[in-house]
Amino acid sequence: MNARYYARRLHAFKIGNLVADVVVALTASAAFVGLVVWRSDEGTWLLATLVATSAIISALRPVLRVSDTIDRYSKLHYGYLELFYRIESLVSEMRSVERIDEDHLHRASELSDRFRALELEGDAYQNQKKLLKDQEDIERTIPADRLWLPSQ
Repeated sequence: MNARYYARRLHAFKIGNLVADVVVALTASAAFVGLVVWRSDEGTWLLATLVATSAIISALRPVLRVSDTIDRYSKLHYGYLELFYRIESLVSEMRSVERIDEDHLHRASELSDRFRALELEGDAYQNQKKLLKDQEDIERTIPADRLWLPSQ
């Protein structure tokens, strides 16, 4: 669920960063600014808006540190995805031997520690509606009867 959440957040920030990069790059281009379309009243207004937007983006970029947020979300997404696959591997191994031994308990404890560490690195506030939607999607994808825990 957290891997999906941070994948969505990462995607949104990457799209926003790309749009900001395109606006700044276009307004910095003499060829773009020199287009005939900007000579109309609407064009002049639109160009002025683009230039102002570009100036605001350029001024706020160091303050907002969007690239740092993208890096953090990338690490969180990867961390939760890795944790998911490690849990899947552990559960698969327990299924194959049909029991839980000391090694399984030790590995489960390590995975629990890793989860807590990722939680501390995550957002202080997460959008609960989106998390609940992810949870519902996951519950539809992985029905409860497919989940297995040994009886011992």
